[in-house]
Amino acid sequence: FGQGGAQRDAPPTQTREGPSERSINQVVLMGRAGTDPQIRGTEDKPITTFSLATNSTWKTQNPGPGDSEWSSRVDWHNVVVFKPGLRENAYNYVHKGCRVHITGRIIYGEVMDRSGVKRHTTTIACEDIIYLTRKT
Repeated sequence: FGQGGAQRDAPPTQTREGPSERSINQVVLMGRAGTDPQIRGTEDKPITTFSLATNSTWKTQNPGPGDSEWSSRVDWHNVVVFKPGLRENAYNYVHKGCRVHITGRIIYGEVMDRSGVKRHTTTIACEDIIYLTRKT
């Protein structure tokens, strides 16, 4: 670090308000819309919602007789769009079966079902959409 063991300058201290530690909550998904979008919420705070299917495929270890060499699964994601502009675009351009690439963040929550049982929810709050299929 320089000649004669000179010390490195310490990073400048910053005075910030808010959290002192940064974190990341980011999700990237590419798949097909499972439903046409719906507008929910209130007139003052509308949201657009739709489901998104992603699939995974992997080679099966030691498949048995008659078993496929490949295995796959489909995961379903609940997507919500809060952002004005994007919310309306999603409603107008996403349709069942279309391919989209979305980025967003995960929101975990709890809801009480009709039987009074607490259910955990996982939702993707969409912050950007790239449309990979044109609406016909």
